[in-house]
Amino acid sequence: MTTAQAPHGDLPPRPQRRKRRRAGAPGGSGGRSPAKAPPSSGPPTAPVFGSSGMRVPSNIGGHRAVEPVADTNVPRFSAATSALFDRIDAALLHLRPPVNEFLEVELDGGTILRIKLGPELGTYELHADEDRCVLEMTSPTGSFTYVLERSTGDFVEEADGHSLVGLLTRDLIRQIQGYPNF
Repeated sequence: MTTAQAPHGDLPPRPQRRKRRRAGAPGGSGGRSPAKAPPSSGPPTAPVFGSSGMRVPSNIGGHRAVEPVADTNVPRFSAATSALFDRIDAALLHLRPPVNEFLEVELDGGTILRIKLGPELGTYELHADEDRCVLEMTSPTGSFTYVLERSTGDFVEEADGHSLVGLLTRDLIRQIQGYPNF
């Protein structure tokens, strides 16, 4: 390190750091030019997602690749959906009236779960589509399609891999009193 002179006589000099150069950078070690990458043979590949056939490379925006259960595994999807609906119902049990005046959870036919927050806050609706093995959620914050992730057994958004329970938790703590017990 070298020492810079103080701009004013009453201040002590401060150390200056030298910038390091990367190997292969101009003026770097040995004057070598950086190695060239091999030519690309096209965009990176990723798994095909069950419901939409959409391909999303796992390296876009730091999102991980989602590996959904096969569209033909309806029994596993149905069991996971039923367990999720029960989990959501239990997680919100302590937040119902009188804690939150309008909070209501209703299950319609085993394939639709509604979380009603009241006239001003809106409704979350989860619809299990067993033909495509997806959960479609409509909410005051938007619409999302979730698939059952093969390795974890969690429902994750098919395009970017965010957790359904995570998004629901985040939204609910912003809109109601208390914290869901997931």
